[in-house]
Amino acid sequence: MFIRTLKNRTGKVYHYVLESFFDKKKKRPAHRRVADLTSLPQEVVKTVKDMLAGKRVERVPDAGKLVSIRSSSLFGPLWIASIFWFKLRLNQLPFFSRGEFMNLSAMVLGRVVDPVKCRSELITAEWLRRSATDMILGRSGNKWSRDPFYPLLTKLSEHWDELERHLWEGRGSRPKLYLYDITSTYFEGRGGSFGKFSYSRDEKKSNPQVVVALVADESGVPVALRILPGNTKDSSTVIDMAEELKQTFGIEKAVLTMDRGMRTEANIAYLKKNGLDYIMALKHKEAREHLKEQNGKLEWNLFDERSIAEWFEDGKRYVICRNPDAAKRDRYTRERIIQRGEERLEKLRRSANSGRIKDQTKITARAAKIFFQTKTERYFGWKAGKGTLDFWRKNELLDMEENYEGCYVIETTLSESDADKIEIDSAYRNQREIEEVFKSCKDELHLRPNFHIRDENIAGHIRLTFLAHMVKKRLELALQKSGINEKGSTFLNRFDGIMLNEVAVAGRTVHVVTEFNEKEKKDLSKIGITMPSGIICGSLRKQLDFVK
Repeated sequence: MFIRTLKNRTGKVYHYVLESFFDKKKKRPAHRRVADLTSLPQEVVKTVKDMLAGKRVERVPDAGKLVSIRSSSLFGPLWIASIFWFKLRLNQLPFFSRGEFMNLSAMVLGRVVDPVKCRSELITAEWLRRSATDMILGRSGNKWSRDPFYPLLTKLSEHWDELERHLWEGRGSRPKLYLYDITSTYFEGRGGSFGKFSYSRDEKKSNPQVVVALVADESGVPVALRILPGNTKDSSTVIDMAEELKQTFGIEKAVLTMDRGMRTEANIAYLKKNGLDYIMALKHKEAREHLKEQNGKLEWNLFDERSIAEWFEDGKRYVICRNPDAAKRDRYTRERIIQRGEERLEKLRRSANSGRIKDQTKITARAAKIFFQTKTERYFGWKAGKGTLDFWRKNELLDMEENYEGCYVIETTLSESDADKIEIDSAYRNQREIEEVFKSCKDELHLRPNFHIRDENIAGHIRLTFLAHMVKKRLELALQKSGINEKGSTFLNRFDGIMLNEVAVAGRTVHVVTEFNEKEKKDLSKIGITMPSGIICGSLRKQLDFVK
């Protein structure tokens, strides 16, 4: 539908609204007149023309019943997210019917585009009815209901292994590095059999927890996701997840990067036995002991420009790395702790020397209590007598600790020919990518809290959130590749003003997408996206079927 302006020989101007159609008899495109706008004011004609072109109209002039905007629905962010969603090719999975895949698509897109309002399956349907999701997915009637969402969460849980395998096979290349970590999230309610009281990473000690174990590639794209009871110990998950990688994905050779919480002798023995290499930090206490042993051998002043050194011991390879910023924090923290201990010890010494506390046993007990409460005993030498207390700093120990402030020690099975010390450090620092996955799912996509009570729905809710993250992550990788330094959610928010308007002209209804500016067009073209504008011709869903 469009406006055609004509002028006769006398100079009179006519404005007609024409509609395009295919003439089956003549077998060619043709036009027919829908309305005559000639008698209307020029302002009205311009407004109708702008509306049909998709331009943003501040106010619709009074034109009687000739023209009106019946509804406006969010379109821009949904269209962008749907492109990356369809690239996952989950519509090819045989266990989802067409209707189920449509509902799954709607739930995922809602979580990506407006996670605050769509954090609960209960209110997602209401949000979908106010959006253009039905037009994008090719569903008529816009009759979204939450009733099919819960069975779909169950089905998602039942077939999750197959879905992960499908995504794995659709990867262009296999990862060189696998990042592994776990997190926890909490419930409002009982949390089914998964909900257990344990350590809460969300500082919700009074709520049941569930543990989420995740393997991701070096870019932070999830590979394998497992959901475990909330009281599961970090280190007890490693062997099971390694087995999953072998059985579900057929991975026989891999490099796993894990944090120090996963480190146990049993895990290390299993990984070595099964041909899996690892990059893993030593626990703080163990690292300190190694550094004390190596203090005389390591030439601290010869650290390279990256503050990285390495050594071999008992057939194992260790890489020590120093973070200058962390060193400053460590020094400040240690000095504050020592000062706190000194102040309390000095107060006790004055009490003893003044005769207020004469009993040696009492002085010893109070000094021991101070050391226990301030955790400073290793930093001080001390001696208690009858009515006396002497203490002093262990300067030799403090000088040695100053050497390895901000240091962490990495153990790896990779040889020098596999990776040099800088590559080992970079691979370990890549662990932040999986931390970003958890942050994205928790803070941006509103994984927490979980209100479900059935195990299959609990698992389905978490898995749905990670599917939404995969869509957002693919968008972010495309933005990075094209040189656009923005988070996925920030980029989507830029297109909030692009609406799908239902415009009625002389009783005929058309759908019109509002226009967007040149910068937005340019940025979309950089990531290979073409967004419809103006009057919608044909099926939007068919355009998505050809997404590569």
